[in-house]
Amino acid sequence: MGGNSLFAFAFTLLIAACTQPAHAEVRTDSDNGEAPTRSVQTGPIMITSGGTYSGNWVSEDANKPAITIDTSEPVVIQNATISSRGDLIHVNGVRDGANVTVRNVTGRALDPGIAGRPRGRFLFAYKAKAISVTHCTMTGVSFGVYVLGSTLTGLSISNNIAHEMEDRASDGLGGLMNKRPALGHFVIIGKSVAVHGGDIAWNQVIDTPGESSVEDVINISQTHGTSNAQPIRIHDNYLQGMSSPANSDNNYTGSGIMMDGPSDDLQTATGFVAISNNQIVHTANAGIGINAGHDISATNNSIVSCGKDASGSWMATTSAIGVAMWNGYHSKVFFNNSISGTSGGLVRPNKDGRAETADAWTPDASATAGNVVGKHAFTDPCVTVGNTTLAPELKEYAKWVEKLKAASQTVGALAK
Repeated sequence: MGGNSLFAFAFTLLIAACTQPAHAEVRTDSDNGEAPTRSVQTGPIMITSGGTYSGNWVSEDANKPAITIDTSEPVVIQNATISSRGDLIHVNGVRDGANVTVRNVTGRALDPGIAGRPRGRFLFAYKAKAISVTHCTMTGVSFGVYVLGSTLTGLSISNNIAHEMEDRASDGLGGLMNKRPALGHFVIIGKSVAVHGGDIAWNQVIDTPGESSVEDVINISQTHGTSNAQPIRIHDNYLQGMSSPANSDNNYTGSGIMMDGPSDDLQTATGFVAISNNQIVHTANAGIGINAGHDISATNNSIVSCGKDASGSWMATTSAIGVAMWNGYHSKVFFNNSISGTSGGLVRPNKDGRAETADAWTPDASATAGNVVGKHAFTDPCVTVGNTTLAPELKEYAKWVEKLKAASQTVGALAK
């Protein structure tokens, strides 16, 4: 949850990015009939025409993204290394909307050096037409891929790695403040439509509790596909370590995957999303939540969360839950949702600090509204002889590694 508090923050940074000057480019025409490739000098750049760009870009100014894309022509960023005190890639919607592909890019968010300012986003796009982010590695970013206010004819976010995400504010002295100016996500799609559906798949996100801070890893808010045949598919992702040190007093609200956003209008409500075959491990709050929307399914996902950190202290809140179906906004548009086939199990502390299982909570399942809860396959592997152990979480990661091999999938940036 928490996606709606992000929009005002997004527009503030959008205005700052739109006022930046262009920077020098070195253009090399390709001889194979493909779009030209530009080799660009190190430093913040603004891209105003289509083509394929590769390079090593750095921004030492928190108010200047390393790359600003200001064109509706197709742009490809590939085989690149980016680091920035502000956003790494900032996409401005112009005319028909931006068409941006980012592949095989290694990105690192740097301390902004300004008290109260969070680290930058790997990619922020406003009024985009098509966004594809594949085989990238992201370190320390506040957000991975943030798409806002877009009508998308193409959406693909796959085979990426993100680790040690960080949405806490800088103290301006190289450290962190105990506050979060905007609640970070690996993927958030807000107030958008995916005309032909979309694919968010085969991504690996691993954060270390106490050393990172993130809200929902994947959040779909007031965004929809166009039918059950063309949904936004969220499948075969590995998400581990949902927590924030800034919310360690039992009020952390982040989740692995969350369907979000208030709306009583079919045109703007979250809808037509299929969530399947994901692995969610070690969360302080929910695994998967259908908190808003219609025609959303969550099938055959695995949630394994033992509730404690490596020292044996509780990290889970007393309200943590494996899967939930809850009309959190009391919306009139909450129907045709389903959850089934979930395996694993979640452990949390009860009010006395004792371990209890909390696998599913579905107060708003209603046959009359077409909301259905099917059979699950919870085995609660974290519970052994009345105690909890982290061994099942380690086994879940081993399963992920084998799953990648079996499917011939690789994650993260490739060798350049």
